[in-house]
Amino acid sequence: MTAVGASLLEGLLAADTGHHGQWIPCGPGHLAGFVSYRAKDIDTVLGPIRLERAYCHCRQCRAGVVPRDAELGVTGTSVSGGMSSMPPPVPRYPWATLPG
Repeated sequence: MTAVGASLLEGLLAADTGHHGQWIPCGPGHLAGFVSYRAKDIDTVLGPIRLERAYCHCRQCRAGVVPRDAELGVTGTSVSGGMSSMPPPVPRYPWATLPG
């Protein structure tokens, strides 16, 4: 069932690539130019998904800008907010991890 959910989530999020024009603000006041669309794998509570997002580059900062990553809260990570807030999985056999 989660595979179906991941597929639906991927389709929903893919509807917006984050492309906001040829030039976007990079943050420090410069302009970053659109370069291409780039793929990113993201782990979600429903399963892994892959998104194509607009990638821009600022020549002054010499840094990439991916607006969609910021919108989704996955800048610098491949783990969704829902996944990162989940507790670690419980071992199937808890006694197997007990000391002594």
